[in-house]
Amino acid sequence: MTTISEPMRVPDGPSPYHLQEQLAQTRVGAREAIERIGRAYIRQYLTDQAKDFYNELPFLNLGTRAPDGSIWATALCGKPGFIRATDDHHFAVDLKQMYGDPVKFAEGDMIGSVGVMLHNRRRNRLNCLVESLQPGACTLKVLQSFGNCPKYIQGICLPLLSCYAQPVQFHMFSIMCASSLKHVYVVPYRSDTIFLATGFNGIGDGADGMNGCDCNHRGGVPGFVQVSGDGTLTCPDYVGNNMFCSLGNITADSRAGIQFIDFSTGDSLQLTGHGRVLWDERALPGDPLLLEWCSFHCIWQVILLFLSGDTRMEDGLGTTRDPRYPGIN
Repeated sequence: MTTISEPMRVPDGPSPYHLQEQLAQTRVGAREAIERIGRAYIRQYLTDQAKDFYNELPFLNLGTRAPDGSIWATALCGKPGFIRATDDHHFAVDLKQMYGDPVKFAEGDMIGSVGVMLHNRRRNRLNCLVESLQPGACTLKVLQSFGNCPKYIQGICLPLLSCYAQPVQFHMFSIMCASSLKHVYVVPYRSDTIFLATGFNGIGDGADGMNGCDCNHRGGVPGFVQVSGDGTLTCPDYVGNNMFCSLGNITADSRAGIQFIDFSTGDSLQLTGHGRVLWDERALPGDPLLLEWCSFHCIWQVILLFLSGDTRMEDGLGTTRDPRYPGIN
């Protein structure tokens, strides 16, 4: 469920959800309830609580659309304060950490983001506009801001090091060429966390004119994302808040991006390709929905998060997991 704080008056005007999100909500019988929640808790401004939350983040996950139309999930990281709320409607972001990333911001770009504090399992979402861009920095205008519950977030304590986010290796390739790179496939097999980026473009007959990107967290037991021999990835979509932002987006626009982050080493694997929702392939009633991706391109970055120096830390980062949150919660 959406994190509930003091509700605001239900606003008038258009729905905060685009057409395909609404259709997905209708499909599971949640449309009316989720519309009420969205109108009450999806805000066009930052609460004081949200400002404090983002000011303390050591990393922020983004969903963006590249100039070629592909969608990428990526992470900005830095010392807490690298993303800073300047007022109720704007953030200043330090982009100096984006070494080797495929995403190049431009003024007017629409981005989605999710901020997650792993140690206490807090999560907040944003949809933003890149309002201005300067060398190494940008200003984001808040379009939507809302909280999500801690469900499926693994409790992890990260030993943040003094130097942040300079990957020393960077490779881009087709996933069909990656079968010999065993270290690439190890990441999905042992991962319990991914970040999913999706987009929507409300252009064409019957469209509502809404466009942008979303980014959200997905969690499960290690290996919950399955990799087939042909490079197709499948993952369950467990019961959540029924907003269906990601699933609605994929239904409208199949392009999607996934980022795996191995929090034990700092390695990151980013995929972009096409996805689909397997609405009718549940083995039993009540089973989770399935998402499937055919990924055309990959990016493998070493030492993306929380690492420093010019060598991999083969013994890991010394991360610790909160025993109160084993598996799926």
